[in-house]
Amino acid sequence: MIAGHELKPGKNITDHVHVEGTELHVPHVLICGKNEGPTVLITAGIHNAEYVGIQAAIELSNEFEPDDINGNIIIVPLANRSGFENRTMSTVYEDGKNLNRVFPGNPDGSEADRLAHMLFEIFIKNADAYIDLHSGEGYENLIPYAYYLGDSPVTEASKKMIDCVNTEYYVRSCCCTGGAYNIRFKFIHYFIYLLAEHFLIYIPLVISHVPV
Repeated sequence: MIAGHELKPGKNITDHVHVEGTELHVPHVLICGKNEGPTVLITAGIHNAEYVGIQAAIELSNEFEPDDINGNIIIVPLANRSGFENRTMSTVYEDGKNLNRVFPGNPDGSEADRLAHMLFEIFIKNADAYIDLHSGEGYENLIPYAYYLGDSPVTEASKKMIDCVNTEYYVRSCCCTGGAYNIRFKFIHYFIYLLAEHFLIYIPLVISHVPV
């Protein structure tokens, strides 16, 4: 059961989750494969002005079909919706906080804290593997690279996932700043962080390498 939905083979669900204590709603897509297998979470829009990651997640949600996968794929294409709608850069509109610095969140905090708490409890903790999509913001021009977790129980498995991505630069991240990409290793088996504008073509390949 994820976000109130039972994961039954062959189901394809599009819905929103309300963030308790706020007016925020987060869109998500659940794609349940025809056979059992691991659950992969893909998020985008944690930094709401990184538009290419959001577009990549939307495209992926339209490409995956239940008959083509084993296990489940959860896609959250726009985590920070209020920031996107109000054209902030990297912050939640209501409280000005950087969502990627407050995980795992606080159910009694301000909007960003509550949003992070919901994402963590409903989606991140229920996934076997996690791909977090980012890109350059409006003023950034970035060299292609991908993160994977270092100095954690998931380092080796995450490195195997990232080996599917064709880029010159890989970053073994030991960052502990409260980001979605470095707080969940206590719960998630595999994790990588991709710049979506360069690696959309490789995401299905990465997912296929998540061990059952």
